[in-house]
Amino acid sequence: QMATGLYNSVNDIVNEAMTLLVKSKAAQQEQMDALLAELEQDENEVKDENVLDAETAVRMLMSE
Repeated sequence: QMATGLYNSVNDIVNEAMTLLVKSKAAQQEQMDALLAELEQDENEVKDENVLDAETAVRMLMSE
């Protein structure tokens, strides 16, 4: 990459790699946080009995 002139030194390449790694880890954490929040919401709906069991749901769909 230095030969192409994109980077001036090995240090620049390492800094860029570390920046990309940090951004990637942050994006992964955001995805994990979103999935955990969705799971928590789903668990709360089950606790609040705002969901139907499969048999009831199928019966309702068949009667429509």
